[in-house]
Amino acid sequence: MITKEKINALLNEEIIAAKKLFSRPWAHEPLLTANMFQHKRYLGLANSSGEISINSLFLNTSAIELLSNTLRHEICHLIVGVQQNHNSKFKRVASILGVKDNDEFKELTLITSQIKYKYSVVAHMAGGKKVSLGGVHRKTKKYTEYNPKDRRKMTIDGVLIERFEFINN
Repeated sequence: MITKEKINALLNEEIIAAKKLFSRPWAHEPLLTANMFQHKRYLGLANSSGEISINSLFLNTSAIELLSNTLRHEICHLIVGVQQNHNSKFKRVASILGVKDNDEFKELTLITSQIKYKYSVVAHMAGGKKVSLGGVHRKTKKYTEYNPKDRRKMTIDGVLIERFEFINN
């Protein structure tokens, strides 16, 4: 199980590995202790003070590979500078450190299943089938103003979505 101590130990391992690959001065010198935070969207954050914060949803889970990936991602921000966002410089460093897209990790459901979403979204398909799309925090125009007759039609597995429904959680 992931604890705050495990997060800090892993953070130090990842920093040591990154320093071997990037020995030049980093844009932001990293602190060796991670902060914890709660957020509905972000798994980790880095700031210009060298602090890395990890979402407390990791605690008491076994999502160690996703945690390592998140730490490497945040370390990339410290190497190139947080103001660089996810530009080509960031992507080059992320590639060298082996950062992957979070969707590649089955462990992501361990984290996202703990998030309390305000709504669940259901897609009503042509032919009457309903498909659950998961949770959202707010109703966006993408779904509320969706018109299947518009040229920007949405489909799932080639089947037209006729409308979206929001269900209060």
